[in-house]
Order: sequence, then structure tokens, then C-alpha cells
Amino acid sequence: MAITIEWEDSEQTILRIVYSGEWTWEEFHGASNEVSTLLDGVDHAVHFLIDGRHGVIPNDALLQLGDIARSLSIINHPNAAIIIIAGASDYLRTLVDIFSKVYPGRVGAIYFTNSLPEARILLHNLLAENHGI
Repeated sequence: MAITIEWEDSEQTILRIVYSGEWTWEEFHGASNEVSTLLDGVDHAVHFLIDGRHGVIPNDALLQLGDIARSLSIINHPNAAIIIIAGASDYLRTLVDIFSKVYPGRVGAIYFTNSLPEARILLHNLLAENHGI
């Protein structure tokens, strides 16, 4: 599968989503449903490390913004928290910027890093700032 989802930690507070190669909107919506099920299974905030370094966004992504706004569990679920995208292309960064302007208030802060290790460090630092750890 071009989109894989797994818990980053045993406490189930961080979900890692990896996009590999070309993926379809059917796979995207299936992954969103899987994330929603995982979020329903916990009663606490869940943070996201999204690895987009090797994923290829479908060409019609801009046309899909409405469907994404309705179905993307990482922005709609009450347990969804910090989102960090590692290795986002300029195209993905632009799409996120457009999405946040077209759907204000739907997306909290989304952070970008160059690599997954950087994303983990950033998440640790953000959590330390918020929780004094």
C-alpha cells in the first residue's frame, strides 16, 4: 500500500503516516478512515508525524480540497493534535497554505521539517513547551 499508518509509540499518542510513491484518492480516503478508527480507540490527544518524502501527490489535488476538508480525520477528529509533515514538497506546502485559507479554522498549526528525525525532535520540543517536560 502506498500509504501506511502505524503507532509511533506504545502509549498511542503519536501516529506515523508514510506516503510512498504514487497513491490514489481511494487509498487516501481509506487511510483517513483507518486513522479515524484509531483515533476513536483512544481518549487522549494524538499527534501526527507524516512522512511525505517519497510520496507523489496526485495531479488533481487542488480539485479535491472539498473532499479532503470533509473526510480528513487529522483535521476533523477531536483527538487530533499537532501535525508535522516531514519532507513536504513545495507543491504540498502550497496546497496546505491554500487549504488553510479556503477553510480557515479547520486546520490548526501544521509544521514542516526536512526529515522524520527532525519531525520527532520538533514534536518533542513542542510537547515540552506545552507540558513543561
